[in-house]
Amino acid sequence: EQENGPLALYWSRRRADRAERQALDAVPLERLRGGGTEAWVQLLDRLPDRVREELKRVPPERLRITPIGARDRLVGLLVAGSDEDAPRGGWAWHHVVARNVATATQRLRRNRELVRRAYFDPLTGLPNRVLFQDRLTQAVARARRTGLRLAVLYLDLDDFKWVNDSLGHHAGDELLKRVATALASGLRETDTVARLAGDEFAILLPDVGDARQIEAVLAGLRARLQAPARIGGTELELRASIGIAVFPLHGTDADALLRSADAAMYRVKRARAVRRRREEAAGDPRRDEIASSGALL
Repeated sequence: EQENGPLALYWSRRRADRAERQALDAVPLERLRGGGTEAWVQLLDRLPDRVREELKRVPPERLRITPIGARDRLVGLLVAGSDEDAPRGGWAWHHVVARNVATATQRLRRNRELVRRAYFDPLTGLPNRVLFQDRLTQAVARARRTGLRLAVLYLDLDDFKWVNDSLGHHAGDELLKRVATALASGLRETDTVARLAGDEFAILLPDVGDARQIEAVLAGLRARLQAPARIGGTELELRASIGIAVFPLHGTDADALLRSADAAMYRVKRARAVRRRREEAAGDPRRDEIASSGALL
């Protein structure tokens, strides 16, 4: 919300106003532009109370309200009041400003969409490989300056292909979203969880002190992944293999750390597969004691 003399541009960003903004979208923009009285009444009734109180203090002849639209969608209102009944130069400037704001809004939304597509996974909303690699590179540079360690966790879901083949890709997508939520919860704001590809995820833990801190994070991941997930009427146990690499022990740049964590993850996965085959051959089809395991190189 900005105010500058007689001109007030109400552009709320507060979470509390989100409901009002969504309600405003329900008013057809073409009806407002056409001067439909009923549409304007609906719109003004949906404005936040503080805005309506301000508008009541201005005589109607000194007030102009212009809808701001983007692709026939209402995104805001430009509200202006004048100290005179007929301001010098009239109100033509008001519509020009509204069009400029609409154009800027469209450009901003396009830029945000381009950024989202370039750096975030469309299914889970997590950072993708490109953004993770960039953040890892920055974290390595900071670790060199501070002398602190950082850890990279590389995670791969076990039996994910079975979920896709048996329950369908929709169930697989739902499982990936559940895993993304489980991985992201409980971490610090400075940590990064990313979906790299398919059922592969990575976690960046910058500024870690020692192995105990990494083990604490790993224990939390195990607990969250062990929670059964009901998808499409089927209860699934999340099973994952996790490899860990630590700077500077297992790599001194982003690529080396990611490769080391990936290699450690595959060693865990191969060891689990061998153990499972032995159990099946011995007639002891016991499940693994934990849903995920990690191995330091």
